Amino acid sequence: MKGNIGVILILLLTVLLLWFVGYLSRHDRVEQVEDVNTVVLRKGRTVHIIGLAPSAVRAEVTTMLSDSTVETENRIVSYDTTSVNRIRDRVLGQPVILDFSRAFSPDTASPDLHAYLSMEDGSDLGAWILSQGLAKINPEQQHPREVDYASFQAEAKLNHLGIWVQPDTVAVQEEEVAPVE
Repeated sequence: MKGNIGVILILLLTVLLLWFVGYLSRHDRVEQVEDVNTVVLRKGRTVHIIGLAPSAVRAEVTTMLSDSTVETENRIVSYDTTSVNRIRDRVLGQPVILDFSRAFSPDTASPDLHAYLSMEDGSDLGAWILSQGLAKINPEQQHPREVDYASFQAEAKLNHLGIWVQPDTVAVQEEEVAPVE
């Protein structure tokens, strides 16, 4: 009986170790695109793409609940749907490789990460997003690819691509927020 318990424990530890190694893997698939700089991977990790600024506008939203209590939360109230949809069309369900930078938190086990993302063909997703004019560089982040990213953005701006076209042509989805009485 004691031998069976030992075997079961070894098998359980092996399964846990394999799961943990798989979770920490740099290889994953895109499950969801939340914003121009944020994707959720199949393994549940959220990745903020290094060097890209978010398009989402967050605000404190106050809601009156049915029991007359007031609830306040910080949530996205608008974002660039055109760019997010183009990125979604390119990456949803596709395999990606996470490339971590020493300039950002080295905690690769965290469910909330900062990393570059490469597509299966080796192309840099952040570079593609910027070259298509789907996002802006994040001027607050210093990172190894910032000079290249700035040139991709400048070229998209020069060619009036994506967000660099006339401002009225970019679709922005805004959530209606009911005022609190």
